[in-house]
Amino acid sequence: MIRPRHFWSCMALVCALFLTASLPRAGAEEIQPEFAMYHDPEFSELVEVKELDPELLLLWRQVLVRPEADYQQQTAEAIAEATESGFPGMEWALEDLHRILTGEETHPAARFAAARALIALDTRTSSAALFAASQMYGSQLRLLVEPALADWAFEPIRDVWRERVRDPLTNRRELILALEGLARVQDAKVLPEMLEIVQSADRPADVRLVAARAAGAAALSGLEPEVARLLSARSSSVLHRLCAIALLSRHTSEACRERLTKLSHDDEPAIAEQSLGRLFAIDPALVVPLAEEAMQNADPKVRQWGVDAYVMFATPDRIIVLSRMLDDVHPDLRGGVRDALFQLAKQPELDDPVRDSAMELLSQESWRGQEQAALLLGGLDHEPAADRL
Repeated sequence: MIRPRHFWSCMALVCALFLTASLPRAGAEEIQPEFAMYHDPEFSELVEVKELDPELLLLWRQVLVRPEADYQQQTAEAIAEATESGFPGMEWALEDLHRILTGEETHPAARFAAARALIALDTRTSSAALFAASQMYGSQLRLLVEPALADWAFEPIRDVWRERVRDPLTNRRELILALEGLARVQDAKVLPEMLEIVQSADRPADVRLVAARAAGAAALSGLEPEVARLLSARSSSVLHRLCAIALLSRHTSEACRERLTKLSHDDEPAIAEQSLGRLFAIDPALVVPLAEEAMQNADPKVRQWGVDAYVMFATPDRIIVLSRMLDDVHPDLRGGVRDALFQLAKQPELDDPVRDSAMELLSQESWRGQEQAALLLGGLDHEPAADRL
């Protein structure tokens, strides 16, 4: 039980720490509060050394050449995990992993583990072997290998993907895999087939959306009629609107901007958020007229686009609106607004509006707004806030 005098001593310490927590550092990009509890006692940061026991590596070398499938699988998985965790020096295993991958008698689990290890090692010289094995030994291996081949821009896989998109009998999982691969490499050779999938009511929703993303990645312009067709349908749904935005993912035309502006007012947060994000990518100024409405949305991702637009094009009047977001229910959003205002205050014409807005929020009763305003004013070394603090 805390005695009264101990309680008030603790409170005094907390207040003292809070008042001195936010003093600005030279060149700091954000407010960095410091509290005694993180420095008393002081611990020196340990230097992490990524190094495996040589005896363990020797054991892996000995086991990897054995014929038993479980030894091959477990060793290949260990090599993959070590590589993914940042341990260097695994190149010695390349030859044996390649042998396991391509061996006709290799167990499927060992082959899968060897492929994973080769991908983790980023061995692009193994691309052809990985490609051949993936096409020969089943869809599970294809799901692992083909995204890596897309990242490595392995040209021969593209013909396989295109053929899958053309074939109406391609199973759902492999069709999605092909569409995702074509989207990564922005391939437009089967664009008409992609658009046919997007518009087909008989296709599953996830396939249609992936096809829209692939088509949008492939085309810089010309898909506005497809978008109009999607949105004019009587059965227009959230899926149609998501597909429409995906189709416009690289467009910048005036018609595209108008369509995205309309979609930014959508009641579905996912539609509004993606529309605003695409408008911001085209030109952040396009989001400014929509920012205040966005900042009132129930979804924090939508509100964030409004905040970003006002921060990029800040004026004294917009500072007042931005400061209200210091009381936002989402901790990352209100913290980001605080740091943005701290930077904006370095502009002479915005310094007073930032301080005045923060003081007004500090005088109110919401703990979130008080917290962020206190940190902001402390970071700005705003002495008139001392009495309220």
